[in-house]
Amino acid sequence: MPQPVLRREAHLMATDPSSTRFEKLFDAMDTDHDGTLKAGTFQTLVRRLGRSGGMQKSNLEQSYHEFWTELMRHHGDGGYSLSKQQFVQALQALAKDTSTRGLIERMSNTVFDMANTGFEDKLSKDEFVRFFKAAGGSDDAAALAAFTELDYDGNGAISRADFNRGMKTYMFAPASSTNSSIVFGAV
Repeated sequence: MPQPVLRREAHLMATDPSSTRFEKLFDAMDTDHDGTLKAGTFQTLVRRLGRSGGMQKSNLEQSYHEFWTELMRHHGDGGYSLSKQQFVQALQALAKDTSTRGLIERMSNTVFDMANTGFEDKLSKDEFVRFFKAAGGSDDAAALAAFTELDYDGNGAISRADFNRGMKTYMFAPASSTNSSIVFGAV
């Protein structure tokens, strides 16, 4: 089993593109605005995403539980919650840890399956808009902009490969837009 990655204190937030992305993600996930994320934060997201009508929520709960466990392992202090700074540092460490690549892809696939109500291995615009709103997105225009960004091949549907590519870009690319964070909810 990989050893915990010890956290390093950062004196400045948002000094690079990933910090900015991950700070926005924290803000979107901190729905009670208490300045911390806890395991229960993901339960709120699971409930919201469950409204989109795809696969069973238990698979999504398991996926987010694994993700939370890895975040806490990468944070390394044994606590039960993460401040914004701790979350950003843990997510950056997780993104650099090549052993977590499979986890990110599994999580992306699980969320894709939740959104995929037609079971055609692609998301139509209607499916994506419904999913985007369930994930906390505000309106059709924002959903359609995210859809266009994630439809890498421009065929009018988001394939599983498109969806996974968006998630990998969000997590691992030095500079990335926020729309591909849809796995974590609309940011």
